[in-house]
Amino acid sequence: MGEKENNLQWDKSDALINLDDEDDDERRSISSESSGEGLGVESPRFHKQYRLHDQEIWQNRGIDKTLKELPNFEQILDMVNKSEISVLSPGSEDANTALMIAILMERNEIVAKVLNDLYADANTVDCLGRTALHLACSLGNYGVTKILLDHGAHVNQWDKMKKVTPLHCAASSGSVECIQQLLKRGAHVNAGIEKRSALHLAIERNAVNCVETLLKYGANPNTPQVYTETPLHTAAGLGHKECMQLLLDHGADVRSQFGKRRLTALHLAAEDDYIDCVRLLLEHGAKVDARNVDNQTPLHLACLSQCVETVELLIKYRADVNAIYKDGRSALHAAIVKESKCFECAKLLLKAGVYVNKPDAYGYTPLHIAALNEFSSCAYMLIEYGADMTCRTNGGISALSFIIRRTPEVIPKFLNKFDSSITVNEHEIGDVDCEIKLDFRLLVPNTERGETELLLSFIEVGQKRVLKHPLCETFLFLKWRRIRKFFLFSLLYHAIYVMLFTLYILGVYDKNCNSTMNVGLTQCLASSYVAPVGYAVIFMNLTLLAKEFFQMAHGFFSYVRYWENWVQWAIILGVFLCATPSTMTSSDITTVPVWQHHVAAIVIFLVWLELMMTLLKTVTMMAGELEFEDIFYNGPPIQYPVTAHAMFFAFVLLVTVILTNLLVGLAVSDIQGLQASAGLDRLTRQAELVARLEGLFFSKLLRKAPSSIILLCQRSALLRTSRYHLQFCIRPNDPRDKRLPKDIVVSIYKLVAERRDRNQSIRRKRREQNFSFFTRSFDESIKGVKLRNHSSHITGPRTLSENPQFFNQQISSTKYGELEKKMESFQIQLMEMSGKLKELQTTFSNKMEDISNDVSIIKIKSLKEK
Repeated sequence: MGEKENNLQWDKSDALINLDDEDDDERRSISSESSGEGLGVESPRFHKQYRLHDQEIWQNRGIDKTLKELPNFEQILDMVNKSEISVLSPGSEDANTALMIAILMERNEIVAKVLNDLYADANTVDCLGRTALHLACSLGNYGVTKILLDHGAHVNQWDKMKKVTPLHCAASSGSVECIQQLLKRGAHVNAGIEKRSALHLAIERNAVNCVETLLKYGANPNTPQVYTETPLHTAAGLGHKECMQLLLDHGADVRSQFGKRRLTALHLAAEDDYIDCVRLLLEHGAKVDARNVDNQTPLHLACLSQCVETVELLIKYRADVNAIYKDGRSALHAAIVKESKCFECAKLLLKAGVYVNKPDAYGYTPLHIAALNEFSSCAYMLIEYGADMTCRTNGGISALSFIIRRTPEVIPKFLNKFDSSITVNEHEIGDVDCEIKLDFRLLVPNTERGETELLLSFIEVGQKRVLKHPLCETFLFLKWRRIRKFFLFSLLYHAIYVMLFTLYILGVYDKNCNSTMNVGLTQCLASSYVAPVGYAVIFMNLTLLAKEFFQMAHGFFSYVRYWENWVQWAIILGVFLCATPSTMTSSDITTVPVWQHHVAAIVIFLVWLELMMTLLKTVTMMAGELEFEDIFYNGPPIQYPVTAHAMFFAFVLLVTVILTNLLVGLAVSDIQGLQASAGLDRLTRQAELVARLEGLFFSKLLRKAPSSIILLCQRSALLRTSRYHLQFCIRPNDPRDKRLPKDIVVSIYKLVAERRDRNQSIRRKRREQNFSFFTRSFDESIKGVKLRNHSSHITGPRTLSENPQFFNQQISSTKYGELEKKMESFQIQLMEMSGKLKELQTTFSNKMEDISNDVSIIKIKSLKEK
C-alpha cells in the first residue's frame, strides 16, 4: 500500500456533545492504519448526551455527605429517629439541623413540630447553599413544601453555585403538585433559562405533566441566547416525543442550533434513530439538510449511526444524498464505515440516486472503503450500481487492488457478468440470421480516463487471464483497429528517422580514412548530402525529445518502468553526440574525433534494434555464417577493435545463443501451452500499448490545448463517443460479416453455444422432474379410481345394463373426471409450493448475509484485539 494511502485520516466528531464547553471537542475517529487494516469505528467513549446528567439533581449520597457537616449531626439524627426533639433549644442551630434531617427522612410531623415549636429557620441552608425548600422539592414532598412556604421559605432562592432554584428541584423530581404550589407562590418559571431552566429538567425526566404545567404557566420553549441548548434539543436528544409535541405546539423553534457543533434538534434525533421524533420535526418544518459546523446533515449522522429507518425517512423528505461534509465525504462514505447495517443504508442511498463514485479528499471512493473493510456484499452491490473499480486514491491505489486483496470473492461474481454481456437473439445458433450482441459498457465504467482503464487495472493486479475472455479480446481488437493509425504513424516516423540517421552514419563514419591502406583524399571528403541529412536528423531528434518529455510529464513512475523508454533516451542522446554541427559542416572526415566513432557504432545498433529491421540478417546468421577469423583478420586491420569486439560478442550472445536455445525449447516443450502463454502476453502488451497511447489523449497536459483539438483527439481514440453506444453486433454464420478475426468469432460462438446448451439442459431436467412427479401423482389417481369402481361393482346390485362395454365406459368417464379434479388441485399445490420456495430462498439469502456480516464483525474484533 502506497505511502499516501497510509495518510488517510478519518475524524468523525461526536454528533451529540456534552453541555459543558470543555466537552464540546470530544471526537470519534475513523482512520486507516499504516498496517493497511480496514477502516473502523472506535468504540464510543460516551453515552447519549443527556444521560450524563442525573435525572435527579442531587444524589442521596451527596446530600448525606453535606448534612453530616452540620453541627451535632449524629446526636440530632438519633433524636429525630426517636422523635425526641423537644430537648433542643428553640431557634438554635440544632433546630435548623433537625429541620434538614427531618425533611431528608420525610418525617412531616417532625418538620411541622420543629417549625412551630422550635422556631427553626425555614430558609436554613447547608454548606452548598441548598435550602430546606430545595430538599423538599427535590424529594417531591408536597406536604413539606407547603409547610415551608407557609413559614416564609424563599421560593426563588438559588443554591451556592447559582444553578438551581426550588422550581428546578421540583421539575427534576417530576412532582406536578410541588411545581403548581411554587408557581402559585410566585416562583419564576423561566429562572435559569440562559443555561438550564426547570423546563429542561422536566423534559429530561420525561415528566409530560410537569412540562405541560410549566408551559401553561408561561415557560419559554426557546432560549434568548443563540447557540444555547433549548428544551427542544433536550427532548430530541432523549427521544421524548410527547414532550417534543408539547414544545412544538407552544412555538418551539425547530431551526435553533446549540453548542460549538451547531447541532439542530433534527441532528440529535437522527443520530440516535428516534424515528418518531424525526418525523415530528420534519412535519413541523425542520430543515432536512441543516448543516452543523462540520457541514454534516442529519442524513450524514443517521448513516454514521446506521439508523436505517431514519435514513429512509430523510430520503423520503428529499434529503440531499450527494451532500458532502468534512474531507469531501458523502452519506455513502458514512454508511459503510461500519458493517452492522451498512448494506441496508447503502442500498437506500443507491436507490435514491447517490453518486456512487464520489471520491473524498484522499481519493477514496465508497468502493475503496467497502473493500478495505472487507464488506464483500456491500462492495458487490456498489459494483452493481455502477461503482468504478478503476478509481484510484491519491496514492495511486485502485479499488480493484483493494478488492483483490480484501474481498476476492467479489471477482468471480463480477466476471460472470462478462458472460451475460454477450447475448444472442431468438434464432438458432446455426441460423444465418443468428445475431450476437456484445455490450462493452461493463469494460468502460468511465470514459473520462479512456476505455482501457479497467483492463489495465486487471493486468496490474495479476489477473491477466481476464483478457482471454471473448468480450475482452473482441474489445481489444476493436480498440487496436481504432487506434493503430497512431502506432503506424509512429512506426513510419521512426523508419524515416532510422533511414536518415543510417544515411548520415554511412556518409561520415563508414569510411576508413585512417588506415594504412592507400586511400585517396577524395574518399575522405564528406558527401554533399551529409549536412542537410544531419539537420533533418537533429530536427526529428528534437521532436522525439519533446515526445519523451510529454510522456514523462504524463506519468513519471509508469514511464520509467519500461526499458524501451531508456533505450529511446540513449538513442536521442547518442544522436546528439554523433550529429554535431562541427561534424556536419566539416568537409574532411579525418577531423572527426575517435570517440564519436565508438558512440556512432553503439547508437546505430540501438536504432536498428529499436526498429527491429535486422530480422532477415539474424536468420541468415543463425544458419552458421559466423566466421570470427573472416570478419576480424581476413581484411584490413580493425580501426576500433574494442568497440567492434564488444558489439560482436553481444550479437553472438543475444542472437545465436539465446534465440537458438529458445527454438530448441519450443521443439521439445508443450507447444499449445506456449502458444496460449504467448497469446496472453500479446494481449497484455496490446492492452498496455493501447492504454499508453490512449492515456496521452486524456493527459492533464493536453487540457490546456484548444477544446476542438482535445475533442478531435479523444474521438479518434475512443471506440464510441458515448458510453451507451458501446455495443457491437455480429452474425457468426454470415460469410459477409468479416469484421472480426475467425478465432475471436469462434470463441464467441463457442461461449454462446455452451451457455444455451447449459440453459436448455437445466430446463430439460426441470421438465423431467415435473413430468416424473406428475406421473407418480397420475398413477396414484388411477389406482384410486379403479379401486372405488371395482368395489362398487362387486357389492352393488347388478342390472341388465351392466355389460362389459358399458362398465368400461363408466370407468373411463369416472377416471377422467377424477383426473381433472386431481390436475386442478395439483396445479394449485404447485403454485403454493413455488411461493413457499421463493420465501425459503429469500429467507436463506438473508440468513447467509447475516452470517457473513457476523463473521466479518468477528474478524474485525479479533484484529482489534491483536
